[in-house]
Amino acid sequence: MIRTFPPAERDVLETGLKRLKLRRLRESLDELNELALEEEPSYLDFIAYIVEQEVIAREETQRQKRLKAARFPFLRTLDGFDFRFQTSVRRQTILDLVLLFLSSY
Repeated sequence: MIRTFPPAERDVLETGLKRLKLRRLRESLDELNELALEEEPSYLDFIAYIVEQEVIAREETQRQKRLKAARFPFLRTLDGFDFRFQTSVRRQTILDLVLLFLSSY
């Protein structure tokens, strides 16, 4: 038996995405539709891509929330650290630790 899908109604789709709290997908719906039309991925590959993008967006949102909740007076990164001033800390050691930390994800 062959099933045919009715054309998607934009407002119904957006309402469903909102109810499922898929904000990234809802915000990039047109972009994702164009991507699917251009690249013609398999259904499974396309779903995997959409899920990956949603996960990335949620992780970034959570990171931003955690930074805000920490109430740091300002954000610092290793790029701004003066390794010449703090001679007891070797730059390469810190960079190796960062790579080790990032590789665990």
